Amino acid sequence: MSKASHIIINEVIDWQGLSLSVTFSPDWNGWGHVAHMEIETIKPARAPNPISETGYKSHFLPLNEVENVEELRAYILAWLTEAAKKSDWKAHAQLSLF
Repeated sequence: MSKASHIIINEVIDWQGLSLSVTFSPDWNGWGHVAHMEIETIKPARAPNPISETGYKSHFLPLNEVENVEELRAYILAWLTEAAKKSDWKAHAQLSLF
């Protein structure tokens, strides 16, 4: 499979006042081994989120772990929710209220 035949999913996900741009390639290298996603906070621009202090995250995952846009959305929302349970994110979220 050539890179030109890759399917790329672009999605915007809103989570607790943040808008996150997600770019997902289900067959990133074209060899059928690995998927790749990039997650960037776009509103506010590059604001920290529970999975990235810089507002940008590059993440590789096994092929077929996410197969469609609904699964992609659920995967990221679950990841954000789980990561937000960490004490360092709770402290950051509380400080941003003031």
